[in-house]
Amino acid sequence: MNNLNEKIEYYPNGNVKNKSSFDENGNGIVECFYENGNIYRRTPHKEGNEDGIEEYFYPNGNISMRTPYKEGKEHGIEIMWNKDGEIIQINHYRKGKLTEGVFFDEISLSV
Repeated sequence: MNNLNEKIEYYPNGNVKNKSSFDENGNGIVECFYENGNIYRRTPHKEGNEDGIEEYFYPNGNISMRTPYKEGKEHGIEIMWNKDGEIIQINHYRKGKLTEGVFFDEISLSV
């Protein structure tokens, strides 16, 4: 990417709160952080829309959710984990619409 437009917002303690970096075509990434400095959310963009794998994290750094986007809509297999790294939900999206979802209440699947 050339000619990046970067924006950074900080917490009072000096740690980065939000950071975005985009080129002139709207391609880039948005990252949000917990006050402790750990990543909270990472969202890639293409031509101004969410596009790629958006990820959310727990304060301890473990992944909490991974959602695929295409042209600004959920598209593909979304996976959610609990704080211990066990899968708790799997959803299937097609062009922004939930087509199937599976919850794991008593079953424990480790990643």
